[in-house]
Amino acid sequence: MADDGAAADIGAAAAADCPCSGAGDCPDGEQIAEAQQRDGYTYLPVRTIFEKCNASVNWDAATRTVTAVRVDGAVLYIDTGNDTASLTAQGETKTLDMTGGCYVADGVTYLPLRFVAENLLCKVEWQEWDRSARITKNYLAYSTRWDGYGHHFVLDLATGDFSRTLGGEVELLGTLELPELSDYVYLSSMNVKTTETGNYLVRCGGISSGAVTMRLEFYGWVPAAGGECYSTYLKSHADALPEPTVLADVVWLPDGERIDESTGQAVAYDLKALYNTARTLEFGTPELVWTDDRYMLLSDGSDFVLYDTANKSGVDLTTLLLTDEVKVQVNTFLHTAAPDYFSTEEQFASFWADYGRTSSLYTFTAVPYMQFTAASDGVICMNLRCPYYYEEPDGISMLTQSFPLFYYLPQ
Repeated sequence: MADDGAAADIGAAAAADCPCSGAGDCPDGEQIAEAQQRDGYTYLPVRTIFEKCNASVNWDAATRTVTAVRVDGAVLYIDTGNDTASLTAQGETKTLDMTGGCYVADGVTYLPLRFVAENLLCKVEWQEWDRSARITKNYLAYSTRWDGYGHHFVLDLATGDFSRTLGGEVELLGTLELPELSDYVYLSSMNVKTTETGNYLVRCGGISSGAVTMRLEFYGWVPAAGGECYSTYLKSHADALPEPTVLADVVWLPDGERIDESTGQAVAYDLKALYNTARTLEFGTPELVWTDDRYMLLSDGSDFVLYDTANKSGVDLTTLLLTDEVKVQVNTFLHTAAPDYFSTEEQFASFWADYGRTSSLYTFTAVPYMQFTAASDGVICMNLRCPYYYEEPDGISMLTQSFPLFYYLPQ
């Protein structure tokens, strides 16, 4: 199961070390404690910080030392009596500069908020409008159980380090190149799968917001034996973005990278050039929706091209499948289901003229579009999705009717 993130607001006065920016999941937080100010730094009690950063902590009152195990298995050690700290990760220990130090007040030990949080894979963000500090995780985690063994995977969103914890042992599996993340472009969930050859496929979901909000999907391939990792990401208005295609010993990423799992070598295909053998795409880059290692189904988000690597030629599936007979079937349904909106030739013409403009769905505009559903036994299965307005007693709703379409691969 995925490990959900948590954020916390901490009421505090302004501090010199508070302004910060970074990537992460930022749901509404809860006020967990009143912070203390000292020499321009923000402090919290020992246990409060570690609990909110999902770290297990041991406080030794006799030696006044803190030993914390963070979510990826790294160990943070703090000697509050001497204001020293160290971090042990991947078998290496490094001394840390604990700016601001520690202090004791009314029998409670306080630690510098930013220093502790950032060394526990979290970020601290200062909000001037309500003078609070916000702790937000800066990692994604995923746990599963295979053959009775529990595996815990962590992706550090600051560095791209992807690690696995098994039986208390922590192993850095590789480093993935992440998209540029911010408060407006962020990843919030992660799923990890293992291929038949024992390597790892990482998929993270998120949001890219701005003038238009889009889905963000990140994909990564990590070799279990170590070596070069491969990754890519997509942004789209579509209902669903493609998954990597996993064959016997080959993995295809949606950007056209073909990874030979036996060697760890990858070959990148120019998907735009392949797409343009059957249609013309001037802007943007198509994505690889499906492949059997010979045929490649490419899409620009609304139109589809099937490229044959053996014959080095493409077929325009949109034109082949969206026939006049199909349109007549759709028009007949729409006229019956929503006669107020589909009665004249002009209304039908306007509907089909908007085909494929999926971004319009976010403005509650009924536009038809095609969607890949599956491929098996030499048949590519598609759905023609047709949204339409429907009059209800309490107002107007938008419903969607799907029409299955099939393409049979040449033998």
